[in-house]
Amino acid sequence: MSSSWIHTLASSLLLTMMVIRTAIAKENFKLRPFEIDLSDRVPRMIRQIQESHLPQTPVYTDTGTSAGITLSDLKSFKQQWLTSFDWNQEQTSLNKYWTMRNYATFGTDWGSGVAYTLYDQWNTTVRAAHLDFLPFYPLSAIELAAENITLTGLEDFEEDVTITWSNSGTGYFSEQTTKVSEILPSYPKVHMGGND
Repeated sequence: MSSSWIHTLASSLLLTMMVIRTAIAKENFKLRPFEIDLSDRVPRMIRQIQESHLPQTPVYTDTGTSAGITLSDLKSFKQQWLTSFDWNQEQTSLNKYWTMRNYATFGTDWGSGVAYTLYDQWNTTVRAAHLDFLPFYPLSAIELAAENITLTGLEDFEEDVTITWSNSGTGYFSEQTTKVSEILPSYPKVHMGGND
């Protein structure tokens, strides 16, 4: 994987986070305690699991988990969910975490932006964040000079790539942040599986 591709991806994540941070103002967000209550949903879920028909043999062979969960694992989960899994105990276990006053967050890929925003805007509650992408722009040349920071040759190259991309390479980002109805206004809106 080329480093320029990685920088392009990281930069698109940075721009996305700028949009998200602008859209979510801390004072407009009202975090309220809640409790998970699946009691009215578990019976329906169990019926759906019971009624699901799994193939006798795998559709894809010799792919391991590269094509998704294996059929044998899925059959094992189905059996466990129907016979020995305690849904009430799991719900109780999950609910104990919502009483925590402080917690840490971890973000991969797009989740890095969410994790960083949680840490940045609610850092009295979110006490630590582990990110595998940096969801913010590096310091500009002016900011680096003001902080008396000197970059190595590689860091200088990476800074140049990020700045060049942010000035001219945002087409993919624009495409990914545009809703279907904005691109094709004459067509009915298509639900793509996300929240819109």
